[in-house]
Amino acid sequence: IWEQYKEARDTYLAKKLEFNSEYKAELEKNIKAKETLIAKAEELSNEEDLAVASKEMNILHRRWRETGPVSKDVSEELWTRFKTIFDKFNEVRNENIDEIRAKEQENYETKVALCERAEALVDDESAVNRRDVIEKLYSEWNAIGPVPKRKTKTIWKRFKNAIDTLQKKRRSFFKDQRQEQKDNFQKKREIIDKITAFSEAED
Repeated sequence: IWEQYKEARDTYLAKKLEFNSEYKAELEKNIKAKETLIAKAEELSNEEDLAVASKEMNILHRRWRETGPVSKDVSEELWTRFKTIFDKFNEVRNENIDEIRAKEQENYETKVALCERAEALVDDESAVNRRDVIEKLYSEWNAIGPVPKRKTKTIWKRFKNAIDTLQKKRRSFFKDQRQEQKDNFQKKREIIDKITAFSEAED
């Protein structure tokens, strides 16, 4: 039954490929996408930081599955190329798993320290009103490599909470500042009105 179904499906796809230019364009686009993923996998296989490479390889594998179909004549060849790179990398990763875990733990500790810095800045008024503080914190966060998977969500949530609090205080600071400016403007207008009135006085 499977062979019967597969033959009918393949015949249908062959006809669709022949008559549907849009479908052909989609297949070509998917081929290019998979070629790009293969090239990136080859680059990652030479990455010295195995923790980073491991995380990125998993992302590539997920994107491969999410990429749409390609024409039957190249499908197996593309998959073989990609899988060969992936399997070789897995061998290296398994041989150096202790090194990867140590690096991930080091990255985790670095992110904990960054969270502590961000949390401390919440009570620093000079930091709250500076435009570049949050951007710098994000930049440092993104520069740190992957952490142990089970700790990823927890440490991100802690960092995000600190950033959200900073942004909230920053908005509040500028809101208060704008209100103070409006009040000062009104007071100066009142002074101008008084001076104008004095200028018209006889004495």
